Amino acid sequence: MIDLPKKIIPCPIKEAVFELRFESSVPEDAIFGIVFNQFKDEFNNTATSLPILEVPSQIRNQDPNLMFAPHYKMDSEFFTMQIGPKAISLVNTKEYKGWECFQERISKTFKKLQKIGIITKINRLALRYINVFPHKNIFDSSSVQVVLENSPLDSSNINLVTEIKNDSISSSVRVISGAQVAMTNEIIHGSVVDIDSSIQNVESKCFLDNLNQVHEEEKRLFYKIIGSKVLKTLTVEY
Repeated sequence: MIDLPKKIIPCPIKEAVFELRFESSVPEDAIFGIVFNQFKDEFNNTATSLPILEVPSQIRNQDPNLMFAPHYKMDSEFFTMQIGPKAISLVNTKEYKGWECFQERISKTFKKLQKIGIITKINRLALRYINVFPHKNIFDSSSVQVVLENSPLDSSNINLVTEIKNDSISSSVRVISGAQVAMTNEIIHGSVVDIDSSIQNVESKCFLDNLNQVHEEEKRLFYKIIGSKVLKTLTVEY
């Protein structure tokens, strides 16, 4: 296997998200209270309800775009936990400190969830990384090209979405040029590489191995997409 960089500077990661979709023997309306009591000390003893709760439960449970949406969120300095009756996510909201730090926080979170016993089956384990390249057209120098009848399309405003499967891991990949991204209280024009990699039907005893496999696949795809030309414009640490 080719050695992948441990770090690139400047770090393009705007947001990193871990998501767990699950089944539970606990009534759906009780899950938030149980999770809140276990994690409240880490999140300032406060939680915020989200607008989706205004949608009737019958509609939420039938709409595949809504059934896994979070109902509440809890914020700390560096992380946000989002809680729903079928999914829980952990979002790295500030500067990304690296995989070891994020993995440690995910592992601690999962162990606490195991302790309270709300999860009977893990349906999906996922990592999503949203990478932003300010003032750069990623299609001009990356490994990705969009071609029509052997001629490259104008790359100034492209929104490319595709699915890539590698053994048991599926990745939803989105590459955008001409994006407008809110950064440091201003709107920045540039490119976005958004990768959501997941694995289905995870056994609890294999959680950490599967988590690392998903991360490795997401990372491999990211460097494959941006290619050597983009990498040469950055400071790389191996």
